[in-house]
Amino acid sequence: GISTESGVPDYRGSSGSYHRGHKSMVHDQFMSRESQRQRYWGRAMVGWRDFAAASPNAGHFALTELERMGRIGVSFVDKEEYYDPNNAMDFATSSGYREEAIITQNVDGLHQKSGSQRVTNLHGRNDRLRCMSCGSFQCRHSFQDHLDVLNKEWVDNILTDNNAAKNEENLRADGDAYVAKEDYSDVIIPGC
Repeated sequence: GISTESGVPDYRGSSGSYHRGHKSMVHDQFMSRESQRQRYWGRAMVGWRDFAAASPNAGHFALTELERMGRIGVSFVDKEEYYDPNNAMDFATSSGYREEAIITQNVDGLHQKSGSQRVTNLHGRNDRLRCMSCGSFQCRHSFQDHLDVLNKEWVDNILTDNNAAKNEENLRADGDAYVAKEDYSDVIIPGC
């Protein structure tokens, strides 16, 4: 994919982690059990910082320039059904038209970091979090800092045992990392 030149590991490519057996956690898994959320956040504490440090590459900047020049993208009439019914104000503030230039499955936010303005993130973005209890949004960096403080000993032990952060083979395209551990019950997840 476009982000591999930025150091983000490949997911669906012929040598990507998907073809080596890694399957990203899906929403139902995450929501169904506390143990799944502990596993997700435990592995994210190992891999996310490297993932988040990635910078856009020439491909991202080229698309940004094409968008700026008006060479890519479409405009269409905006409709209320395009919006989450729980966020009625989103449509209420619409100009009546929408413009989209880039549609991506990537969650790395590198299109936005390169300056693209009209990006549709099919799978969301990994740098913004939404509380599943109250619906509030927060910056992933702040949440990750809090997570790291609460789990400092756990992370230190994992990095010592696994050396996961230094091994690029262990990093995943979604900010996750392989951790040679099955039990994540000691991972503390901050509340809202």
